[in-house]
Amino acid sequence: MHSPLLDERDYTAVLGLLEDLTTAETIDEYSVIAMTGLTELIPCIDSSYNEINPGAHEIRWRSIPENSHMAEYAPLFAELMYQNPLVGYFEETEDTRAMMWSDVTSWNQIEKTQLYQEM
Repeated sequence: MHSPLLDERDYTAVLGLLEDLTTAETIDEYSVIAMTGLTELIPCIDSSYNEINPGAHEIRWRSIPENSHMAEYAPLFAELMYQNPLVGYFEETEDTRAMMWSDVTSWNQIEKTQLYQEM
């Protein structure tokens, strides 16, 4: 028999995060609680929350810890967001699972985009 991926402490921590998420009254509060909780549950460099509305050329993102370059790059990303292969993929398929660029195209194609080169 193999051991489960999560132990009792992990389950308790996940349930605690889910409970914390129910206290959020705004999407901003939700994103901060979610990202903070995820960085506590899963060792990582950062956690980010992203909303992309290509039709309105609007983006909203936040990261924990805060990324000082986000405000600088937001206008450029809003302009070039369609070069992000995930934006087109999500619009075409309505499949909004968490993915990386390389899940839908090759790194060779990604590196050719102005979005990749400038950001």
